Amino acid sequence: WKSRYVGTASYTMMRQNDAFMPNSTSTPTALPFGSLNGAINTLLINNQLTTKITPELTSKVTYRYYDFQNNTPELFFNPTFNRDYTGSSEVVNSLSIAYTKQNVGVDLNWRPTKEWNLGAAYGFERYDWTRADVDHTNENSAKIYADWKPFSWVTLRASGSYGVRRDGNYDYQNRVGFFQWNCPNPPNTGCDASELYATSYRQLMIDDRNMWKATFSGDVAVLHNVTVTPYVKYVGTQYGVDPGQQGL
Repeated sequence: WKSRYVGTASYTMMRQNDAFMPNSTSTPTALPFGSLNGAINTLLINNQLTTKITPELTSKVTYRYYDFQNNTPELFFNPTFNRDYTGSSEVVNSLSIAYTKQNVGVDLNWRPTKEWNLGAAYGFERYDWTRADVDHTNENSAKIYADWKPFSWVTLRASGSYGVRRDGNYDYQNRVGFFQWNCPNPPNTGCDASELYATSYRQLMIDDRNMWKATFSGDVAVLHNVTVTPYVKYVGTQYGVDPGQQGL
């Protein structure tokens, strides 16, 4: 079994310490914080193992880890320093959103003849969130694909996939809202509908979702050094909005 491993690791540090703009252009007052003191570190680790099981069958296993670590202080602004230009002033805490993302993939590729290339793949993706409406999401997906080269000047390709994502512990108010708008906790009675959005609201990037994808394409060499590629792609997404929920 001839195998090849490829690994990548990278680390990034981002900082932002520009001074805040004055609280007022007419009668500036000192802000409680001079700067955001933004501090975000990211860590990426990517691994890939490719194995030649037989001359015709190849496997590829991948694991990717990405950590978006947000060390930016969560700043509290009381009504004295509020920048709300409506009739009332609100207290607010800034949010330092962070997450880790993990991806696992397995791909089997079979080349029975020089004209055919067939494959199947499985993928898993997990997000773990900080200061988001959910604490995590898990997504499982499967894919099949095929390439056919009936002539030296024609290649046809097709693929189809299906993925299922499910969220964990959807709780906007306790995970985000009560902290952001500084509601007393408990009993969380200091916030109203002008600050908190409804608990039935769902967000596109983290809600339950089923997704279908289908792609058909072809490469046709019409002239020397000129290739035409007809292409059709279908994507269907269905979100898990139950009766009484909204936002999608």
